[in-house]
Amino acid sequence: MFESVQSSRGRAGRRALMALVSVALHTAALLVFVIAPLVFLEAFPADKLLTFLIAPPLPPPPGARLIHDGSFKGTRKATIVSREFETPTAIPATIPAPEDAPPLAGVIAGVDLGPGLAALGPGVPGPLFGSGTATPEKPLAPPPPPKPKQAAPQRISSGVQESKLIRRVDPVYPELARRARVSGVVILEVTVNEEGTVADVRVLRGHPLLDEEAVRAVRQWRYSPTLLSGEPVPVIATVTVVFNLR
Repeated sequence: MFESVQSSRGRAGRRALMALVSVALHTAALLVFVIAPLVFLEAFPADKLLTFLIAPPLPPPPGARLIHDGSFKGTRKATIVSREFETPTAIPATIPAPEDAPPLAGVIAGVDLGPGLAALGPGVPGPLFGSGTATPEKPLAPPPPPKPKQAAPQRISSGVQESKLIRRVDPVYPELARRARVSGVVILEVTVNEEGTVADVRVLRGHPLLDEEAVRAVRQWRYSPTLLSGEPVPVIATVTVVFNLR
């Protein structure tokens, strides 16, 4: 019994010793590989550290040669273009076109010249037809003026409109209605425009044998214009046409 207790204590001691050794080894590795480079940073050469932070120098220009101090000396001279206006030394025979000018296009006698060919003035030979002449484009015609808005028709009484009647055409009694002994009245709604002409006729009440002849006759009636604030206006009124066999 005592031997088993002593053996179990010995195994527990060995396990504790191995754990301490493992912790010591890990701590030493951490000090060597992580903390030591941070503490002894000055030991590394500064010129090698800066190479990671500074961009490499530019390559020498073409045609340059190396001088004693390690720099390059170019053999070509830079050309400086002046943007200011300078007085010319001689008058040129022709004026060159600007390089940044947009391509021109024109039309000669209704033919599209396409980009790069401009339409010439009257009397100047065209670039495509030799002796032909260019015709200038016609100016666009101005748009037509807007039509004036028509006033809404004013509804008036049949008696007032009847007093303005200056031409009356009596209807002809339809032969079929006469043979059928049909008589009566046809009530129409008429629209009279600003000139006094009947513009529209609509049947409100009547007989099928009498309506067509009543509408035909009333369309030929003429009225004097109706004035509103001194201006003629269209009106709407009712008209009664009587058909009597007697």
